[in-house]
Amino acid sequence: MDIAELARLIENLIRIGTVTDVRHTQPSAVRVQSGGTVTHWLPMLQQRADGTRTWNPPTKGEQVVLLCPSGDLSNGIALFAIPFTANDVSSHSTNETVTLCADDALTKYDNAAGLLTGAGRENHLPGIRHQGHQRAASCRLLSPPSCAESRASA
Repeated sequence: MDIAELARLIENLIRIGTVTDVRHTQPSAVRVQSGGTVTHWLPMLQQRADGTRTWNPPTKGEQVVLLCPSGDLSNGIALFAIPFTANDVSSHSTNETVTLCADDALTKYDNAAGLLTGAGRENHLPGIRHQGHQRAASCRLLSPPSCAESRASA
């Protein structure tokens, strides 16, 4: 292996790219453009993929990190997501966990206040109040068990 080939493989270990296409059928996958190269279908990382499973596919134009074992793009895995100016994070609060969906539906948990809030077009939670075209609900979590109490009851 010459030095140019070795340099190419090292450069390809970790790359930043942009999603060009998403396959939602099984097996789910993405195509990513990085530099002048568009990958074939690559697996994409999800939060969970065993007994508990999550599904939150990326969208075209989303920035991702490609992790490519051995520097081979055909072995790549797409890791999500890199916020950028056009698509910033959904909150800058140190106390909130926020999910903002494409249709502006929102879930927010404020761990300092113990307040869970949700808003969307349809809402089936108690305490619904109308806010324009959306319906919103919120509730305060009451005395969650401590970690020690949870382990004792398990």
